[in-house]
Amino acid sequence: MPGLFNYDDPSAACFADHTAILCDLTDAEWDVLIGYMERKLFPAGTRIVKVGDNDHTLYLVVSGEVDLIVEGPKGPVRILTVTEGSTFGEVGFFDHEPRSAHAIARGAVEVLALCPARLEQLVAWQPRLAHKLVMELGRVLSMRLRKLSRNWAVALAGRLP
Repeated sequence: MPGLFNYDDPSAACFADHTAILCDLTDAEWDVLIGYMERKLFPAGTRIVKVGDNDHTLYLVVSGEVDLIVEGPKGPVRILTVTEGSTFGEVGFFDHEPRSAHAIARGAVEVLALCPARLEQLVAWQPRLAHKLVMELGRVLSMRLRKLSRNWAVALAGRLP
């Protein structure tokens, strides 16, 4: 899909948000990948994913922002805001466990949704493209885990003797 995330613009999400994925896909590859996904629109405030849901869909944010919220001891805590070009739902997509966070549209949001069955079809018919997608999702998870580890270390630093 031409210009899906405007990666040629240095101020675009790919350069500002290092969790943006698939920056190197060609327009033809995007067209193929999008053929395996479902486009969904959500108005502001919509709960896209609910904690405990057993749906394992992966979401790629085309436009807008999505807040990921977990229940903390003192109430809801926003742990991440996912922006254009990045994903959410990848943990449940890979481990097939119930959702661990709410995903709520900050404003109007457009996403591309990929269910596990469609990934299996992508793997069978477009293995190179599926490999790129899975490697990029791994990169996103790794980056988020590293950031969490750094934040955890900073939070604990004041508590250690």
